[in-house]
Amino acid sequence: MATDLTDQQRAAIATRDVSIALSAGAGCGKTFVLTERFLSHLDPGTAGSDGGGEEGDNEGGPAELGDLIAFTYTERAAREMRDRIRRKCAERLKLASDRDAPYWLGLLRQLDTARVSTIHSFCGSFLRSHAVEAGLDPQFRVLDEPQSQTRLWELLDDTLRRRLEARDPAVMDLAGAYGLGPLRDRVLLMLRHRDYGAFEAFAGMTPEKLMAHWQSIAAEREQRVLADFLASPAFVAAKQYFEAAAFDHEKIGPRAATLRQWLGELAKSDQPGELLAKIRDAAKLTGLSKKMFQSIGAEYDDYKSCVQTLRDAIDGVKHMELDAEASRAVAQYGLAMLEIAREVADAYRDSKRADRVLDFNDLLLRTRDLLRADEHAALRRGVARQIRLLLVDESQDTDPVQTELIDALCDGHTDAGKLFVVGDFKQSIYRFLGAEPGIFRKRRAAMPERGRLPLSRNFRSQPAILEFVNLLFGGAFGEEYEPLVAHREQATPAPAIEFLWANEAGANGSAADAGQEKEPAKKAAERGDADRLRRLEAEWIARRLSGMIRSGEPLIPVESERGEDGEKTPLRAVRPGDVAILFRSLSSVEYYEEALRRYGLPYYLVGGRAFYAQQEIFDVANLLRALAIPSDDVSLVGALRSPLFNLSDETLFWLAGHVDGLRAGLFADAYPKDLDAEQQRRARRAADVLAELRATKDRMSVAALLNRAIALTGYDAALLGEFLGERKLANLRKLVNLARSFDASGTMSLADFVVQLNEFEADQPKEALAATESEAGDVVRLMTIHQSKGLEFPVVVVADCESRLRGDGDAARFDARWGPLVGLPAREDDEKATTALRMFRAEASAENDAEAIRLLYVATTRAADYLMLSGGVKDVAKPNGFWTEFLAERFDRTTGAF
Repeated sequence: MATDLTDQQRAAIATRDVSIALSAGAGCGKTFVLTERFLSHLDPGTAGSDGGGEEGDNEGGPAELGDLIAFTYTERAAREMRDRIRRKCAERLKLASDRDAPYWLGLLRQLDTARVSTIHSFCGSFLRSHAVEAGLDPQFRVLDEPQSQTRLWELLDDTLRRRLEARDPAVMDLAGAYGLGPLRDRVLLMLRHRDYGAFEAFAGMTPEKLMAHWQSIAAEREQRVLADFLASPAFVAAKQYFEAAAFDHEKIGPRAATLRQWLGELAKSDQPGELLAKIRDAAKLTGLSKKMFQSIGAEYDDYKSCVQTLRDAIDGVKHMELDAEASRAVAQYGLAMLEIAREVADAYRDSKRADRVLDFNDLLLRTRDLLRADEHAALRRGVARQIRLLLVDESQDTDPVQTELIDALCDGHTDAGKLFVVGDFKQSIYRFLGAEPGIFRKRRAAMPERGRLPLSRNFRSQPAILEFVNLLFGGAFGEEYEPLVAHREQATPAPAIEFLWANEAGANGSAADAGQEKEPAKKAAERGDADRLRRLEAEWIARRLSGMIRSGEPLIPVESERGEDGEKTPLRAVRPGDVAILFRSLSSVEYYEEALRRYGLPYYLVGGRAFYAQQEIFDVANLLRALAIPSDDVSLVGALRSPLFNLSDETLFWLAGHVDGLRAGLFADAYPKDLDAEQQRRARRAADVLAELRATKDRMSVAALLNRAIALTGYDAALLGEFLGERKLANLRKLVNLARSFDASGTMSLADFVVQLNEFEADQPKEALAATESEAGDVVRLMTIHQSKGLEFPVVVVADCESRLRGDGDAARFDARWGPLVGLPAREDDEKATTALRMFRAEASAENDAEAIRLLYVATTRAADYLMLSGGVKDVAKPNGFWTEFLAERFDRTTGAF
């Protein structure tokens, strides 16, 4: 075991005979602790006695490598942990005695077999090893996300087509109400649910039963909302105030008595929503004056403060009552859509079984179900006995299925030394993937006290940054918050935090004019304002970074040259590679790219969704559609007028004049005399290339077909001659590589690839543009906060802090508790009626707000030496974004004072 450990690290590594739930703050070295804990069970000098929960699990001495399992959240984290273990083993080998050296050498040679992986990778290996029990072909393949999505899209289209041809009344009704395209989109949203087995709980349910189910949930919600209000400081203070006060005045007295009575009745009211509205109305100051209070010797300001606070608290109560008529309609529509989704899910399951493939969700579900089945209890116990220790990283981002799987691997013995989970509820930011931050908190609370350990000493950031983080988030996270303690000394001159609020004069416009705008125009204007302010912010960030870098101002500690005791650590200037600009999303990242280019700052965009929106991708997609679907003249036009063939619009006009249309005109023996010689040559060349590609498309892979098309058209050379040509060429090569991965699935055709491209163009997946700069180079990195998780940078810019939170705008969803949820077909009616979907969104809004605060926590704790919070603002003194409002509750945005 390492000797230079903190007390917290030593406890986390050495504590035995009890399972551990380690709450590890940002930058507190959790990966180091995970690695050392893993090694401690292999080291003959420190292994000792392990827990395990069952007789026979505790054998003492070092564990076998195969007895240890470590789950990481990403493949990158698994590689990092494996590399750390390898380096540590190599260090121990160098220092080992003659007696121990063979042990460490043997361990080093076995490390490739160490079970350090993502939970999905573990499940894949486990299912192959127990394929007979799982009822699987051991040679099954795993579909990646695009491949599984393509299957679902095609099966949904087949299902809708078949039902429409049969004049199915339910589908005809839904298509008439919503439109065929929106209907398809809504069913796809329901199919995003992770466990299709939950569909069965609502199978065959009538609209009336579903409405009754919703009413019961609404009633439970109403009780929770009321209980929260009754416990609120505003209600408690108002109740105490009116119970204690006596107002001997003809106008004040009756109103105060009414408020006293209604506040006392609220807890037992059958209709709390109506009573709250009456209380709010009675709490107005209308008709009351300061003189009235003075005449009876009462304090007007006390009364005013009490009722205003009470009204504000009532306004914050999200009381909602289901609209019976609207709910009946959406219950019927939702159940009908669910029936279609169930049919598609069944077909999807059958197609996977026929092709002997699984998707990522199947890996988890099939492993969990296998281990939990009563008939496989012996298997479960045997697996648990083979596990000396199960380590789980990023436990705050696990979902219920993964939690059940972990419990099954331990055979229920999760508190007796077999489990070591590391997490931080403050960094749980994956609700959209099903993660539930409460899971880790419950796991930790269930552990014996000896197993609830903290890790709060931060090795990443300078004290000034941690002081800011603790002040900003200490109150937001409540009593559970464990302040981060700096391990480093402050090396750079304080302050290390900068607020950069980009603003311009006259941005507010006329308030009178704004109030007269129609709603659509108003929303459009707001979007225009937001884009303009983002452009302004991007300009300010680029200018600030350019000045910071080019000034040569020493700001970054040179850790490798740390001074002797009493000497300060030397500093160096900021380089582009020190900087990361973090975003909540990359939807407007192009503004920041443009600004960095203008200031000559090299950058690297990490991830994003823009790949399938690039013109070069559209060009190739048009070509493939024209090859796969002979009747698709729109795609043919797109391909012909692109740099693939360079036909002019005038040429396309004359070719389309053929009696049988454009395609016949292109392949005609003779072209119209109106075409000049060059255009005729290009048209003939296009016809020859398309004829060759069409003749060979079914005899070669998609990647080979793309490469052949590029070679015949010289499209790669054409792209290089365009603006940003290197990036466009890199995107083209990336598309070929994606096609190669698609071909590797072995079960899909060109038509399937075209379907995938169509869907990806319509609904952009997370697919980044191809890189023209190396991420490892000296470049400014632009990435989402989610992508920055686990990373650190000397200088961090948290951008676009002024943006508002986006609510859940999905038009439909399936929830295991609520069932099928859809809105009314007419959007304007849906805005007025309280349906189950709107109530679900309202219930989720508090969770969305909480996650947004956790997201900001993750962003700010990426910074090691300098942190900048920025935003484009209309008025610095009036924050308008969720994060800037949160910040303004704790700091003066103009001075930085707490």
